[in-house]
Amino acid sequence: MIDGIKAYTSLTHLEIRGTPQELAQVVELASQMGHLTRATFLGVGNTETTLPNESFKSIQKLHVEGNGVEGIRRIASSVASPDLLELDIRWAPESTPVSEADYLPPLDRFQTLRVLTLDVPASFALYSCIAPTLSCHGLEDVYIRGRNSDFTQETLRTMAQSWPKLRYLQLALAGPSRTGVLSLGMLRCFAEFCPKLKTLSARVLLNLAGDSLNEMRQEAPGVGSALRQISVGRSAIVLPDDYKTEKQALKDVAASLLASWPNLTTLRCDWNGGYEYEWAKLERVLNSLREELSAPAS
Repeated sequence: MIDGIKAYTSLTHLEIRGTPQELAQVVELASQMGHLTRATFLGVGNTETTLPNESFKSIQKLHVEGNGVEGIRRIASSVASPDLLELDIRWAPESTPVSEADYLPPLDRFQTLRVLTLDVPASFALYSCIAPTLSCHGLEDVYIRGRNSDFTQETLRTMAQSWPKLRYLQLALAGPSRTGVLSLGMLRCFAEFCPKLKTLSARVLLNLAGDSLNEMRQEAPGVGSALRQISVGRSAIVLPDDYKTEKQALKDVAASLLASWPNLTTLRCDWNGGYEYEWAKLERVLNSLREELSAPAS
């Protein structure tokens, strides 16, 4: 493998899968390729590699995947390119002494970064892991997957303030449908600080028979006119038992969503046989209310 790559030292794109031992040699060689702008390394382990601080000087798109936390972090830490646009890190670690605080190296030098994809180990707290990315204020597309959510209203607000240029945001949270997930109302801070946000995808809980309704009735923190779709995936929605109460609750939530995102038209649920019917009902109320509000006064 290594001999074949040595014959092409002027490569601009490299995608390779191998054993940790094979990849360690490839990464060392690729790190010093002056023309390499796009690299994908699949199967990275914790095999020792010697990477100078000034590595990957021309890289623009870097995708690193494997089960070696220390090995993957070593690669990300060595990047010296001032033009890094996309960073994709996916770790399925073996047992490791690395903590959430060390999940990512400092990223403040990557002010050109526009696209970030992180697949966070199930045992790691999400917000603690992504904290280094908050210094990348030019991010436009962010995709985060994990299980152990430690997001709060305050941390989500910090994320929204840190990424004012966001266009797409996906928070893919695994786990039970009614625990460890966000409430729909918590996401409205992105309307206040991310005016360019077009698509928002998150697993949420909307309990209109509980506290969610009072949260949604609070004044909207800001307006994001670009957003037209919220993808709720496999999210739960709980409606009141009484029809009259349900009707008013759905209208109140729809009004709250439109106060934050006046052009919102779609609430997409991918849970066939789950809560798809309930989300569709809210979507109908939302669109009916939006048409009513936009109709010319008679």
